[in-house]
Amino acid sequence: MIVYGKQIFLYLLENHPKFIEEVFFSKDIDKKIFSKVGRLNVPIKRLDNKKAQAMAKGGNHQGYLVKISDFKYTTLKDIKDGHFVLVLAGLTDVGNIGAIIRSAYSLGVTGVVVSMVNQINISAVARTSSGAVFDMPIALVKDIGSVINELKQSSFEVYCADMDGEDVRNTVLMKKKH
Repeated sequence: MIVYGKQIFLYLLENHPKFIEEVFFSKDIDKKIFSKVGRLNVPIKRLDNKKAQAMAKGGNHQGYLVKISDFKYTTLKDIKDGHFVLVLAGLTDVGNIGAIIRSAYSLGVTGVVVSMVNQINISAVARTSSGAVFDMPIALVKDIGSVINELKQSSFEVYCADMDGEDVRNTVLMKKKH
């Protein structure tokens, strides 16, 4: 999988270098960054801007592209081991998914379930999540009903948000009994 852009590249280099399989630059790179990349012992290739644009499928690569190992989804079973799970049902916009995952990560969510979609563009979600997708267990599950049932069976309190739902400020949330 190819991801691109300076920030996601630097995030991977600093936090997940083991995911990096190959690095592509289409502009001159700071010597300090190049030195760090060199220590990864992965192929480094210089591209012309036309080839870089093609690899980024027209996206803003900023001269930084990286091939990473395939993204590994986790299972719902493993996500249930956490205490704060977010379920996204039917969302397909990678910008929204990435922004939600980024916010969820910063708010302490322990896992995300993406449901009612066949696949998501993880490369795009990686960019919009600012790399949080690599630090958050994510499961891809087709049937939302079974997800909610399974979470309830595991003693999760389940709350749902909907555009036509009640204003959350007028809702009393249950407090878990200890």
